[in-house]
Amino acid sequence: MLKYCLKRIFQSLVSFIIVASIVFLMLRLMPEEGFFPEGAYMKMSDTAKMAVLQKLGLYDQNKQPINPFIQLVTYYKNIVTTFDLGQSTQLYVNQSVTSLLAPRLPVSMSLGLTALLISICVGYPLGIAMARYKNTPIDHLGMAYIVLVTSIPLIVYYFFVQFYLTKWLNTSMIYRSGNFMTYITPTICICLAPIARNALWIRRYMVDEFNKDYVKLAYAKGMPSRYVMYRHILRNAFIPMAYNLPVAVLLTLSGSIIMERLFSVPGMGRLFVDAINKRDNNLVQAIVMLFTALGILGVFLGDILAVIIDPRITLTKKEETR
Repeated sequence: MLKYCLKRIFQSLVSFIIVASIVFLMLRLMPEEGFFPEGAYMKMSDTAKMAVLQKLGLYDQNKQPINPFIQLVTYYKNIVTTFDLGQSTQLYVNQSVTSLLAPRLPVSMSLGLTALLISICVGYPLGIAMARYKNTPIDHLGMAYIVLVTSIPLIVYYFFVQFYLTKWLNTSMIYRSGNFMTYITPTICICLAPIARNALWIRRYMVDEFNKDYVKLAYAKGMPSRYVMYRHILRNAFIPMAYNLPVAVLLTLSGSIIMERLFSVPGMGRLFVDAINKRDNNLVQAIVMLFTALGILGVFLGDILAVIIDPRITLTKKEETR
């Protein structure tokens, strides 16, 4: 296990560097007007333009363009030595990216992780009940919820939750720090889709296990239905769900982008959209790097979780490695 963990940490680091480098180079290789607010490039003098581009590190003091790969090396050097992710160039001019991300990351993570926990605690039992009582009213009602949530665009039912639930709870439609009631509706919004997704997949995996020979043999031996359900079927159905956990994490975080704009939550999603709209490249690449790191970490934890659930999986063998 230790050998596998060290190997995956190295692979994760390489993957992170590749993704971060591609994002950095794509942003640095775009036309020069992309580094200026919309409409400002045509109104500025050549001297003013050059001053901005030199400050961004695209040109040297002799007004010669700096090789993008040299810029990339300098960027990584600043991260390693001083954890300097650069400064905001458009949205919050001259403020460090680190200082902008620090207060917003806990807000997004608290909402996202709370919604993820709720989706697991509600979605998994719902899927288990649907599989156990297949083709009954419980299964039909659960499937109706899944179809309803997955077929309607997020923004539509986000709007209905915001309008009707806040009215029912007699609370503000806008998120307010320190007010627990305004924390409820955004959390409900981002956990509705993951609940449906978890219920659908755990039901599907459990139904597949029902039809396998080892289950039929267990019933033929007279084993109690509850024992077969929880000791064999459910345990094996959880293995692919463990691998899907990183996807659930990423989808929860991506859903928060819409939610944070709708509820005015001062989190990463809202900042990400604002940075793109304002062409604040340093902010954009820092947030993309953060999401990349979370995704890679999720994949790694998914592998470890699968081993914990089923010790038969040996990650050190070549044929079992993801």
